[in-house]
Amino acid sequence: MIDREREENPLSTEGQALLARLNALAAEPGRRRIFAVMDGARFSNLAAELYRADIAHRPLYRHAGGDYAIVAGGPWFVDPSLAAHPAPLDDPDLSIKADALSDEALAEQAAFLSQTMLKNLSAGDVSAGGMLAGAGAPQPENVAARLENLLRIADGRSAIVFWVGDDSLTAEALFRHLRGLNRIAIPRGSESDVFDGKRVELVAAGGPDASTEPPPQFGPERTSPTETVIFRHADPNVMMQVFPVLDETQALRLFGPAEQIFFSPDALWGGGVKRGRRPGADVSSGVVAGRGMLQLSPEMIALIEDARMQASRLKVVAYLRDVHPATEALGENEMMERVMSYEAAGARLGLASERAYMKWAYLMSITESECDGPEAEKFFRETAKHPDDAIDDLLVALDNAAGDDWQHFWHEVG
Repeated sequence: MIDREREENPLSTEGQALLARLNALAAEPGRRRIFAVMDGARFSNLAAELYRADIAHRPLYRHAGGDYAIVAGGPWFVDPSLAAHPAPLDDPDLSIKADALSDEALAEQAAFLSQTMLKNLSAGDVSAGGMLAGAGAPQPENVAARLENLLRIADGRSAIVFWVGDDSLTAEALFRHLRGLNRIAIPRGSESDVFDGKRVELVAAGGPDASTEPPPQFGPERTSPTETVIFRHADPNVMMQVFPVLDETQALRLFGPAEQIFFSPDALWGGGVKRGRRPGADVSSGVVAGRGMLQLSPEMIALIEDARMQASRLKVVAYLRDVHPATEALGENEMMERVMSYEAAGARLGLASERAYMKWAYLMSITESECDGPEAEKFFRETAKHPDDAIDDLLVALDNAAGDDWQHFWHEVG
């Protein structure tokens, strides 16, 4: 099954490059330990896919109050040095030797096992009914094949981050560390989409071995209170935004016992293969590996937001080139200047979401900015809808008035 999928679905260029880097690490003298964290929210049933690929895995969320959908959609810890641990089954139809099963039967067995594991974890059984116990010794001879299978599962999904260390890095040590990264402290009131706006302390997902220390406040006078949010550290795009802004102390907290991190973000975030190295802890300078919750300062959040804003503008540029052929003749600098002017006009009208800004940029582009003026302000001011929703009405009205000049259109809808 895997061989047929390999022939029909070759890895992307980024996947091939990342696989080459990881295989080179795995072949180094001294045997590197390579682990992965995968984002369950990007899959319909990640546990089933990992079982089918015969790769050891367990969720980083536990005890979710009986709702194992939360567990399934969270981050998963994956050990490519081990096979998926076989579980005792009560159903004889699902206990057939795996290599004798059809693809359909194997998928059914994988789904059954993953649901059983998640239910046991949600009920508070940390061994998942014995499915996570007795993992055994690493099997380095099979790492290359499992790494390739992992990348095939995650290819094109922005759903996997690799953590690397020397042979002293144990699965349990890294698992506990990553559980402590499930939550992060940011300045209260920050509006960063990096954290999906989830300003809740997900105690159920945090579990007993996640950090329970209250996040320290920033600055000597502790004048900037923090709040706890979910940190999507299994998403390469999130890691690409967070990692570059960390200072040495925070980077040490992020890496924990690992030496390196590898991931491949979307093209919008630079693409290619990115590597982060753990800084050396300098006891003499007072910079040592910290404990407690990872926290971001207001300055770090500002840097992240600046990067997100620039990425959003690039998305708008690409969108306009796709939907408005007249923009094809414009250079990148001119397009960026136009998008920034459209952005300023949209902000004055109260637009907030990226989706709304894209639609407003489209209107500004096709009307040569003639839609911006008192009529627009009047239109958005008099509607009971939020500007992000009202712009949809504006687009519908424009479509209905196709063929009219812009001034006549405003007379009709204003």
